[in-house]
Amino acid sequence: MRVTNFTPKREGSAVFKRWRDSVAAGLPPEKLLSRDAKTVLALHCFYNIGTAMAGVFLNLYLWRLTNDLFVNGMYNIIIFSVTPIFFVICGYWAKTKDRLLVFRLGILFTALFYLAVILAQEHVADYAYGFGVLNGIATGFYWLGYLTLQFDMSTQLNRVRFLGFNLIMVNTANLIGPALAGFIIANSTGLSGYTVVFTIAFIMFLIASVGSLKLHAHPSHHKTYYIKYTFLMLRKSKDWGKILVAWFIFGLFNGTMLFIPNILLLQVFGKEDSVGYIGILFTGITIITSYLYSQKANASSERWYAGFTSIFYAVGASILFWNVTVWTVVAFMIVYAVCFPIQFNFMSAHNFRTIGSMPLKGGFRVEAIAIREIALSFGRVIAMFAVIILADDLYAGTLPVLLLIGALSQALIIFLLNKED
Repeated sequence: MRVTNFTPKREGSAVFKRWRDSVAAGLPPEKLLSRDAKTVLALHCFYNIGTAMAGVFLNLYLWRLTNDLFVNGMYNIIIFSVTPIFFVICGYWAKTKDRLLVFRLGILFTALFYLAVILAQEHVADYAYGFGVLNGIATGFYWLGYLTLQFDMSTQLNRVRFLGFNLIMVNTANLIGPALAGFIIANSTGLSGYTVVFTIAFIMFLIASVGSLKLHAHPSHHKTYYIKYTFLMLRKSKDWGKILVAWFIFGLFNGTMLFIPNILLLQVFGKEDSVGYIGILFTGITIITSYLYSQKANASSERWYAGFTSIFYAVGASILFWNVTVWTVVAFMIVYAVCFPIQFNFMSAHNFRTIGSMPLKGGFRVEAIAIREIALSFGRVIAMFAVIILADDLYAGTLPVLLLIGALSQALIIFLLNKED
C-alpha cells in the first residue's frame, strides 16, 4: 500500500522536475533564479493579490463614502509622506538586526491594517487620515524589506530576469484581484461587498505572512547604518545623484497615476465591476510587455526606452484633451499599460547597477533604497498636491494639462542615464 500511495507522487514530482529543467535548459546557470528568489516572488504575488483587491478599492471606497477628491488625495499624500520616514527607520533595523524580519513585519502590519479597515467599515472615512498613517507605516516596512530582498535574491547577471518575473507576478495578481473584487462588490448590496473584499485581502496577507517563514536568512557582513553619510556619497557618486533625480521625476507622473485612473474609470463606467473587468485588459497588456522586456531588454538601450516611454505617455495624456469619456480614458490607460513596465524595469535595473558601483557597494545598499524612496515619494506627493489643488473637478480641463506636464517631464530622465550603459 505504501508503494501504491507514494509512487505516483514521486513520478509526478519527477515529471515536474524534468519539465522545469527543460524550461531552464536554454538559460546559462548564472541566469537561473534560486529557490529563495522564487519563494520571494510567490509571496510578493500573494501580497499583490491582496493589495490589488483592497488597495485599489479602498480608494474607491473612500470616493463612494465622501465623493471628495481632496479626501482621497490627502489620504494618499499621507501614505507617501509617512512611507519614506519608515523606510529610513526600517533601514536601520534591516541593516543592524534582520532584513527578513522587516519583510515579515511588513506583511503582518498590512494584514492588521486591513483588519482595522474591516472593523471600522464606513467609519473609515471619518478617520481617513489616521488610516493613511497606518498604511504608510505598513508600506514602509514591507517595501523596504522586499526591495532589500530583491537585491539579495538576485545578481548582476540575473537581475533583469528577476525584475521581469517580478512584474509578471505583480501583474498576474493585478489581473485577478480587481476583477474578482469588482465582481464581489457589484453583486453585493450597498457597500457590504467592500467588506468582503477587504476580508479576502486580509486572508491573502495572512497566507503571505505564514509563507515568509520558509525563507532563509541571508546574513550581511555590513552591520553599520551609513545613512548619515548620504551627502558624502552623493559627492562621491554623481551617478547615484542623477538616478535619485530620475526617481523624483518618475514620481511626478506616477503620483497622479496611483489614484486618479481608477476614480476616472469609476466615473465613466459607473460600476465597480466594470473597473475590475477593464483592468483585465490593461493588466494583460502589461504582462505581455513585461515578459517581452524580460526576454529582450539590454542595458545599452535604456536611454532609448526612456525616450520611447516619455513620448507615448505624452500622446496618451493628450487624448484626454478631447473629452473625459469611456474611450479616451481607456485609450490613455492602454498607453500607460504598455509604457509603465518598460520604464519601471529599466529604472530599477539602472538603480541596482548604480548602487553596485558605489564606493561602499553592498555596504550602502539598504541606505540607498531608503533614500531612493524619499526621492520617489517627494515627486509623488508634489503631483498629488497639484491634483487636489488645481484639478478638483475630474471633468475640468486642468487634469489633462497636469497629466501632460507629468508625462513630458519623463523625457528629462534620458539625460540622467549614462550613455555608456
